[in-house]
Amino acid sequence: MSIITYKGYSAKIEYSPEDNIIFGKILFINDRILFDAINCDEIEQSFHDAVDGYLEDCKELNVPPDKPFSGNFNVRITPELHKQLAQTVAQEDYKNQNQFIKEAIEEKINNKNVIAHKHEHIHKKEYNINIEQSEQEPLDYPPKNLPFDVHKQKNMINHKVN
Repeated sequence: MSIITYKGYSAKIEYSPEDNIIFGKILFINDRILFDAINCDEIEQSFHDAVDGYLEDCKELNVPPDKPFSGNFNVRITPELHKQLAQTVAQEDYKNQNQFIKEAIEEKINNKNVIAHKHEHIHKKEYNINIEQSEQEPLDYPPKNLPFDVHKQKNMINHKVN
């Protein structure tokens, strides 16, 4: 399946092996406009002719042509999500809920190839370790009394020696 565009109209192109024909349908409008061709070289011209013919017919009939997108659509969400949206918009720097939703959609579409992942953060901490010990007592390094496993994170720790 392929999508082609002409004069703001998009069409889905498909192949029918039963009929041995390439055909298309203009998408995202209420009017039903179909077109076809015998080969790939003719399908785009057939689409252009269908759009041009549709626009001419609308003009002759004095009716506005159906536009693919108006920029408006309804979204159904739960009351709790709607409440959270309103609270977020009120707390953050958004003009209104439409601006928030528009930016959320743009972010989702623009980042569709970004793979979300989770990871843990390990924060560096500095510890003062007293190495002044008696000769009978061997020095433990890394120290055993630190609040995490130094063996796993030893490259992440900056030790200060007194």
